[in-house]
Formats: sequence, C-alpha cells, structure tokens
Amino acid sequence: TTLKTLKLRYNEIRDQGAKALASAIEGHPCLESINLGNNIIGSEGAEELARAIAANGKIKKLDLRYNVIGPSLPDSFSSLTSLEVLDIRANRLTSLPKSLGTLTNLKELVVERNHELKPSTLGSISNAVELLKAIKEQEDSGTGGAEQPGGQGAEQPTGAKAMEVEPSS
Repeated sequence: TTLKTLKLRYNEIRDQGAKALASAIEGHPCLESINLGNNIIGSEGAEELARAIAANGKIKKLDLRYNVIGPSLPDSFSSLTSLEVLDIRANRLTSLPKSLGTLTNLKELVVERNHELKPSTLGSISNAVELLKAIKEQEDSGTGGAEQPGGQGAEQPTGAKAMEVEPSS
C-alpha cells in the first residue's frame, strides 16, 4: 500500500486502541505522517506508538495534540530519530525527557497548552533559548484555558506560536 498520511482525530481512541494501531504502524513501509489528535491517548498508548514509530523509521510527523499524555512524555519519544514535527500541545505534560534534545531531525516541537510544563523543564533541549522564549511568551500572554483534552471543540486558537527547533550541529 502507498498510504502516506493517517488521520484519526476525534475518534475517542484510548491506550488500547493506540496499542493496536502501533502494531500496524510499525511495519507500514510508506507512512510518513500520523495525526491522532483530539483522542484520549495516555502515556501508555503514547509509549507504544513511539516504539512502533521508532521501529518504522520513516515517519516524519506525529500529531498527538489534545490527548491525555502525562505527567511525563515517555522516554521512548527520544528514539524517534526520523521525526521532523512533533505536536504534543494540550496534554497533561509537566516535563519532557532530557534525551528529546538528541532528535537531530526535529524541526518543530509544539508543546503549548501544557499548563504545568515550565521553562525549567526544557533546559536540555537543543536551542532551548528559543523554546524558553516561546513558553515565556505563552505564560505572559495568558493563553490557554480550562478546556480539557479530548473534548468536542477542544481545539481553540490560542495566539501562541509553534516552537521551532533547529537541529544542533
């Protein structure tokens, strides 16, 4: 099959469903982009997805916005070496693994609306200065709200911008 993009937003996919998807993703030869935003995937499902995506080695874009991942992003995300875009906005993250900074192909990391994620937890990521500035701007602008991940209409414009991460040399 030549499927390159998989979009499964707003399907109430939970950890068990994410695990089932992981086994299909792992051996898919052409898949480059996965959008699982606005579901109910927690850390357990996210970890299985990350393992499968790492084994696949071809996926460049992963969108897990508006899920319930947290309080930490699983360490397995640091093995996603082919990833160029990672969108984990509006989850329940309080920290990111230090090893995330080793993803040399990562060009865009979106973490906005993780209200408990503080700039001090981003210190080891490549070009952390830009990330810190973006988080600070978000905090200063008061963006975000009480909307819970996974709910209908949860995605609202926030005014915060995606954070660009340039690969380190």
